[in-house]
Amino acid sequence: FFFQDQSSLKGKIYAYFDLNNRVSNLFLILPAYLLFYGGLVLRFAQTNSESFTAARIVMAFDLQLWFISSTLFIGIDSNLGPNLVMIRKMTNNLLLFIIIIIIFIFGYGITSRSMIAYNTIDFNSRAFLREIFYPAYYFVLGSFDGELEKLNSKPEASTHIATHILFAFHMLFVNILLVNLLIGLFSFTITDIQTQARYIWAYDRCNIIRTYTARPA
Repeated sequence: FFFQDQSSLKGKIYAYFDLNNRVSNLFLILPAYLLFYGGLVLRFAQTNSESFTAARIVMAFDLQLWFISSTLFIGIDSNLGPNLVMIRKMTNNLLLFIIIIIIFIFGYGITSRSMIAYNTIDFNSRAFLREIFYPAYYFVLGSFDGELEKLNSKPEASTHIATHILFAFHMLFVNILLVNLLIGLFSFTITDIQTQARYIWAYDRCNIIRTYTARPA
């Protein structure tokens, strides 16, 4: 890493991680290295049990990134490679689509809790995620029994009735319209690149071999 031709640290990072040719490394390989060394620092600089817990959490996330990164080497297989190309393209669609879903999640989560849980939620990040974001997010996955129980606990309250109506429209847009639109985008992506997947895979395979052949140890 330190014996490359580039003089600046930024140039060394870009060359070592091949960020100019593979932008995905900026969000996958580079964070994996940073988390690994950050976890080591937390592990050996621990002063209490909380520091050790933080180190384990950082290392666990780092391990997850390395498992995902291992698909890079599986991708050289002629059978798995084209499928991984499709997955990568669908991930790009998903990342753009997540922005729309997050807007709906925040919209319902904040609006509903302002009616049925007014002045009962602490104003901090953990309470916000636990009481507002997570419940609305799990609606996308089809888990909403807890929300119905909460709304049915006071069926005559005007705030619960209004939230019931809001919940019905939220489920209509998110679980029916947006999720099916996402499935349609996935189908279009698969159909669009199915004929090109093997050519893209062959290019990626050649690029991987070239990169690791010329890459410094």
